[in-house]
Amino acid sequence: MISKASPDSLFSKFLRQAFDIGLTPMACKAISDGEGITTQLEGIGISVVYVGLIVSSFIKRDYQVLTF
Repeated sequence: MISKASPDSLFSKFLRQAFDIGLTPMACKAISDGEGITTQLEGIGISVVYVGLIVSSFIKRDYQVLTF
């Protein structure tokens, strides 16, 4: 889980690289609220927003959605 990743994990390194090049990673607020991790995600700089409309707008423009 992102909120519990160690600072030395591969994911944490990728996250730092994203911040370093000016990207702002985003997480779904509905999911993070349900998991009780919204505060932790925001604390590490992740933008926590409701993503339903955002994802829908991309699908309407023929983007493909990846989930994992």
